Amino acid sequence: MRFMQVIEGAVKALDHLTSLDVILDNLGRRHGKLEVNGKFRSYYWSVFLECSIYCLRHAFSRKMNDKEVDHVIILWRYLLRDVMKKIKAGTTADIAHRMHQMSIDDSRKYSLTAIKHKESNASSAE
Repeated sequence: MRFMQVIEGAVKALDHLTSLDVILDNLGRRHGKLEVNGKFRSYYWSVFLECSIYCLRHAFSRKMNDKEVDHVIILWRYLLRDVMKKIKAGTTADIAHRMHQMSIDDSRKYSLTAIKHKESNASSAE
């Protein structure tokens, strides 16, 4: 799902934002995979938020006075912050799940059965 689709969905669902929870959680889990693979950094969230606010402010300032823009930006910041909070929750859950899976894989790798199996394979190869 693209950024503008997420924003469009959030605006359409202002009265029932919880309807986006599954979508945002899934998006967060995709970001978790990227973060674990080193293709996403956590500081991107704040950069993304501030860049979005900058673009919105620039667009609104063409048609509104400064005071109106300030009020609108506050509302957009709330919306974007809440959307990103839900995406971050999915990211955190995905990373925790991946770390748990890695710990399970590590414990299997070094279990007594696995070591005996490796030793017997090494003996039969000689």
